[in-house]
Amino acid sequence: MKMNFPLILDGATGTELAKAGLTNDTASELWMLEHEDAVLELQSGYAEAGSQVLYTPTFGSSPVSLAKHGLKERTAELNMRLFELTKKASAGRTLIGGDIGPGGLMPRPFGHLGFEELAESFAEQAKALDEAGVDLFAVETQMSIAEARAAFLGIRKVSDKPVFVSFTCGKDGKTLDGSDMRAALVTLQAMGAAAFGLNCSWGPEEMLPVIQSLAPYAAVPLIAKPNAGLPQFVDGQAVYDCTPEEFTAYTADFLAAGAVILGGCCGTDKTHMKALAEKVRQCGDAFALPEGDGQVYCSCEKYALAVTEDMTFIPAFSCGEDFEEVLDDAAEEEGDALRIVIDGSTDFDAFENCQYMIAKPVCFESSDAAALEKALRLYRGRAMYEGGLPEEALAPLKEKYGLIDLAGL
Repeated sequence: MKMNFPLILDGATGTELAKAGLTNDTASELWMLEHEDAVLELQSGYAEAGSQVLYTPTFGSSPVSLAKHGLKERTAELNMRLFELTKKASAGRTLIGGDIGPGGLMPRPFGHLGFEELAESFAEQAKALDEAGVDLFAVETQMSIAEARAAFLGIRKVSDKPVFVSFTCGKDGKTLDGSDMRAALVTLQAMGAAAFGLNCSWGPEEMLPVIQSLAPYAAVPLIAKPNAGLPQFVDGQAVYDCTPEEFTAYTADFLAAGAVILGGCCGTDKTHMKALAEKVRQCGDAFALPEGDGQVYCSCEKYALAVTEDMTFIPAFSCGEDFEEVLDDAAEEEGDALRIVIDGSTDFDAFENCQYMIAKPVCFESSDAAALEKALRLYRGRAMYEGGLPEEALAPLKEKYGLIDLAGL
């Protein structure tokens, strides 16, 4: 099935299966395989309602997530079996997106999980979904640029299929760890994400302004998959009372802002998706594919910055044992961006552990392609580059990490 825009995603999985009896007391993967009829009814309902993409119910099926239930060794089996459920529900009517959610563990330095370990975990899940036959991947409900990058690079290790990336954030466009959505967009689309946007978070009314703030930075289709409003808690249970009519009230505004991939998250059901599909049909050709504002943007976790000829840089420094203190001092200096020297003497453990302290976009200086790639894998943004590496060494780094060669601008 060809991917045409606007594209209608599915609605909620977790909150709908909770109505069928799913609880937090067991691994959702095992529950779904024991209650296949509930999954088939839910996903078939979305396909009948007009959803053009069904997400596999594999949100928490990466090895690091399954390890919490003692199921790590069953990663491939569980992902493949859950894909087969979605395939059966789809019956050829929809595309199938391999759903990959957060691992649920903090990366270093606040946790014990290293970036490469996290990327490898996502690669293992992605390999199973790719071999099963997904049409695309959906990396969703992300809360940090670091983990979203790990998931994207993990997928790219095993597949070249399209990857949608969506975050959950506050009304200010920032996640709990301070990741900025414009920075996340700049970072992931430069790495090759096929689409970027938001899911969960809030209802449509609250999500719309954040989506609109992304439009000038976007060169890929935007995703909007909001909740059915904000939940009310009744007898300890979350109850969503946003009607299908209320849920679709901002559809035209989303389409105008470039959010041409639309769906629903927590609290939505097939009635919301049916109303959404009908509203999209009513809008007809009244939508816009994002084209960006023509600027080239670099980024760190905290914000995105247009690359200009008059950018100022803090004097170059290396990454060694004192990297934390150097970054602390650099935060007080004037300048638009940092210059960090990367070579064979770089302390990459220190570089990884201090990522959260990098508060300005980075320009790497390096004549060592292997060392530069190590830094680019760990850097939580879109980096710039100056140095003497030839184009044949830089080309794959530009493609894989979105590296900006200042000499080429």
